Amino acid sequence: MEAGNNIDKANTMFQLALALVNQSTRNIFLTGKAGTGKTTFLRYIRANCAKQIAVVAPTGVAAINAGGVTIHSLFQLPFGPFIPAASQPFSRSSSEEFTNASALIDRLKMTREKIRVLEELELLVIDEISMVRADTLDAIDTVLRHVRKRPAERFGGVQVLFIGDMFQLPPVTREDVWQWLSEHYRSPYFFDSHVLRDELPVYVEFNKVYRQNEEKFINLLNQVRNDELDEDGFEILESRYLPSFERSSNDGYIMLTTHNEIVRKINSDELQKLTAEHFYFNAEVTGEFPGTSYPADETLVLCEGAQVMFIRNDAAERGKRFFNGKIGFVSRVEGEKIWVQCAEEEEIEVKKDKWDNIRYSVNPSNRLLEEETLGSFSQYPLRLAWAITVHKSQGLTFERAIIDVGKAFAPGQVYVALSRCTDLDGLVLKSRINSSSLRNDPRISEFARNSASAEALKGELREASLAARVELLMDVFDFRKESEQVTVLAGFVRKHESSFRDDSVSWVDKAGQLVASMRETGLKFHEWIKQQLGVEPELTLNTQVSERVKRACPHFSGEIHKMIGHLQACTVSTDNKNFAREVNERIKELFSALSVHQYLVNGFSVDIDLEAWQLKKRSFQPSSFSVNVFGGSAEVKKNLPHPSLYWQLKQLRDAISARKEQPLYLVASSKTLEELVNYLPQDETELERISGFGKVKVGSYGVEFLQIIRAYCEENNLSSNMPPGKEKKKARAEKLPGEKEEKKVKGSSKKPDTKSESYRMFREGSTISEVASARGLALSTIEGHLAHYVQQGDIEISELVSADVISSVTEAIGRMEVVSIGGLKSLLGESASFGEIRFVLAWKNSQDS
Repeated sequence: MEAGNNIDKANTMFQLALALVNQSTRNIFLTGKAGTGKTTFLRYIRANCAKQIAVVAPTGVAAINAGGVTIHSLFQLPFGPFIPAASQPFSRSSSEEFTNASALIDRLKMTREKIRVLEELELLVIDEISMVRADTLDAIDTVLRHVRKRPAERFGGVQVLFIGDMFQLPPVTREDVWQWLSEHYRSPYFFDSHVLRDELPVYVEFNKVYRQNEEKFINLLNQVRNDELDEDGFEILESRYLPSFERSSNDGYIMLTTHNEIVRKINSDELQKLTAEHFYFNAEVTGEFPGTSYPADETLVLCEGAQVMFIRNDAAERGKRFFNGKIGFVSRVEGEKIWVQCAEEEEIEVKKDKWDNIRYSVNPSNRLLEEETLGSFSQYPLRLAWAITVHKSQGLTFERAIIDVGKAFAPGQVYVALSRCTDLDGLVLKSRINSSSLRNDPRISEFARNSASAEALKGELREASLAARVELLMDVFDFRKESEQVTVLAGFVRKHESSFRDDSVSWVDKAGQLVASMRETGLKFHEWIKQQLGVEPELTLNTQVSERVKRACPHFSGEIHKMIGHLQACTVSTDNKNFAREVNERIKELFSALSVHQYLVNGFSVDIDLEAWQLKKRSFQPSSFSVNVFGGSAEVKKNLPHPSLYWQLKQLRDAISARKEQPLYLVASSKTLEELVNYLPQDETELERISGFGKVKVGSYGVEFLQIIRAYCEENNLSSNMPPGKEKKKARAEKLPGEKEEKKVKGSSKKPDTKSESYRMFREGSTISEVASARGLALSTIEGHLAHYVQQGDIEISELVSADVISSVTEAIGRMEVVSIGGLKSLLGESASFGEIRFVLAWKNSQDS
């Protein structure tokens, strides 16, 4: 069984576990005997699950091997024990410092990026859960509830997948620490945490063994695991007790023992026995990679004849020549090249492998979690293998092993050691295993009774999937996150109001009103849905809810569109660079959240497949958006006809300046921006007549300015004010050395009314396109001219728009609380053009006046 797509599709429990992850939000405990595919499942989830996923483990090495991060780094947990009571006093007489819920929250100093990660997180995978103490899990729960602002939900609403075997290595708990923790916990194991006390995770046990094929050996391992060793089992173990066993050169046996000192001495002594030249291979460490997380020796000492073990699986493209735990011996060393011989197989040339130290971040444009590489560790995936500790052998597979665990000091160590072997013939016991070494904690056996059958899991899946659909339905129409973002933004601007332009507060207040309206409507919709589900809880059978959701989606999409339009027309401005940076970032985050939300609302239905929903989220393509509220001066430009357009154009100018690393005045001077606002050019020809714009600038970024101007004009029923005879004046900043000023040409003729000229040509039989072409003006400009005459009653609406389109636009207007051209276009799509919408609005205005 392997990661990727080559999974065992006949494994029912594997498929049920996969469905529970993808189709529900239930917490899951995934366990199984050694060699049943737990690690394979983790790799498959990491590679294929569409949810926002983070993987954590209790130690640095375990985290690196799992492809994740440590528990303490992701959640910023202190290393001391955690007391679940929020304010209960505690003593510090122990050598470790205890903390409680309130102290933990007070000491949190998370960056905004870390907060974003936890806010967007949907699936948390905790590997090696048998080693995680109950109080650590409660600390994780405390942090998630606080950061995600969901104090009533377990883990703040995050689904958790626990992976591990409780019959293997337990959490490390010193006696003095347990004296304090025992007042709050029944046991140190994760399942006795407070967060899981009222609802244990779904217990999924993998039972198909891939490591061993020998039935007698599998039965023996089950007896050891469950502390049920019978007389036949003892006889088998006794038959493998071979105290006089002598190793031979390159026989492939590895010793498993309990203490690091014993392992180091065995490997060092065996290496020194070899007379061949010793070679030293240093790891290459780049960036951030803590020494405690090194997955291999920083300096690997080898020589020909040294027994080694591979500590990684070989890549599929290289033929999968070795696996994690495969034993061989060094056959050749030539410079930086190493060859390893395994039994009767062909020599393997070993290349350096790389392990990455990652952190999780959020892509600001689409809100997706990404893995950012902080550093890497490159080393040959080998270690000396005459001996290894039982602890480090977890997850490995050996064909031949000498086991010395007579002094096992932790429950589960004997089982871990025995289960590393593939069969009995390759197993040698160096010391007798007595009953005291086989002890298992009865609390683990009691917890294991929660293991569910395939049929029970199918029922659990049906219920959990139904609950997840309802939860998703509520989330789609929940605007809590956007509301909180606006509240924080408004609070910041109000706190520093004196540093912002006068109308900045009114802009954020308007944003608050728009979001508050959406949230209030969403909450009312929630209540209605709950009432309907009380009648028919099965969503796919509830036609009332299904039909109402279909109608609600375009409504909420239009509301979100209005809010996005408000962000795009941002008029906030400050002369404080630090304040501007803060506001810019928060507005961008809000725009991103709204854009993703609108994308998901569009086309949503109650019968959508949950996995398909997650895949849709990942397919979101963000639209471009830039904002820069740094104005250089907090003074308002006076006598501007369209101040909000001015600030949009100014923000675009600032963004282009940063992108091209050019001074602001070379992109567009203040005079250029003022002319753009006054004349409202609609095409490239008109733009070239604006001071400061030439063919090069128009070709480079002119279209970006035109898009904003056209959108503003369409939104406000405006057209170009560019007089036909306006000549471009050279801006002083662009005047070349030695260049003479152009002489002004006095004109005596009166400028014609540009609207009436378009009206005249239209009445003479020219189409709108022909008028635009003949006059050298944009199509939208001519449409604006003719809309003026529609509103005056000089042009019948039927001359420009068909009856079907008039009906569609009129019906859409009735569905909108605040009518705008952009909002109507969003609702109508390709069934009506911007021009047709503008004509109908002009006609409606004439009817209402």
